[in-house]
Amino acid sequence: MSSSTRWLFFDVGNVIYNDDAQAFHSYRFFHRHFQALEETLSFADLMTEREREAQALPGWVLHRIGKRRLGAARFETLLRDLRQELYRDFDHNHLLNDGVAEALHALRQTHRLGIIANQPPECRHSLQRRGLLDLFDVVGISEELDLHKPNVAFMHWALDQAGCRPADAIMIGDRLDNDIAPAKEVGMKAIHFDWGRPSDKLWQPDDPEARQYLASLDRVPAFPALTAAHVPDAVVTSWIELRAAIEHSHR
Repeated sequence: MSSSTRWLFFDVGNVIYNDDAQAFHSYRFFHRHFQALEETLSFADLMTEREREAQALPGWVLHRIGKRRLGAARFETLLRDLRQELYRDFDHNHLLNDGVAEALHALRQTHRLGIIANQPPECRHSLQRRGLLDLFDVVGISEELDLHKPNVAFMHWALDQAGCRPADAIMIGDRLDNDIAPAKEVGMKAIHFDWGRPSDKLWQPDDPEARQYLASLDRVPAFPALTAAHVPDAVVTSWIELRAAIEHSHR
């Protein structure tokens, strides 16, 4: 394969799929276990705690809350149960974002496509069921490889599999810390998917607690904001905008 081949590498969560439902169900699952110890704890109370925790230290907020409230051993046991539950209904908890299939088929005509995603093996099966897996020549699933973003080794693995120079590849992701920063560190270009307010995205549940969760994310995002180390080459808000951003990034 020529080193000048142009490659696009995609994150999956909140790029190809909207996975807000999975995150909400995780909070609801643990809220019920927290209530067993503190009966008066409402879901709104938990969202307030989430926001305080996220403002103090972004990242895996629910893990820190869970370990503090339940103890590390109990939390890890319940987390395994939760993952099994979520993975059994993976497609339901991961909605295909608008315009994904059409855009990927079009981009496949001019680029080679790959995936670099922190996901379980169930992600591969879900992409296969939706007729998308065969569009990708390189599929990097973190739990299959024991490589996880933001470790730059994951980026290097994908580039090696593609036979591609970093300068001829673009990483497309929603996480500035997990996607943009490591891609830029290894010399790739990077496009940031910024969907705007979580409450305006694809998943629009009627459940009052789910709406509380999305409103909480509107107030305090789950992951770090932009820093000088995370500057992408372009920012898009939809798959419709992506193709123009890709062409501009190649110039």
